[in-house]
Amino acid sequence: MQRPTFQGSFWHTLCNNGQCPQVAREGEWIALRNSADGENGPVVVFHVDEWDELAANIGDFTSEKLGGSPNT
Repeated sequence: MQRPTFQGSFWHTLCNNGQCPQVAREGEWIALRNSADGENGPVVVFHVDEWDELAANIGDFTSEKLGGSPNT
């Protein structure tokens, strides 16, 4: 199965300040983008299994747990 292009997809916006994560789903694929980049900005695509794993473990990736400085 090929990844969809997400052209014409409905994007869920997770805030309203103009620099928000946006998420769309087409079949078995989920896309993530930054609303500040607009419709032609970069998109990261996940299979639903990958997305579910990420969502289940997102707390493991807080900046405090990752350590280091913001520039490393």
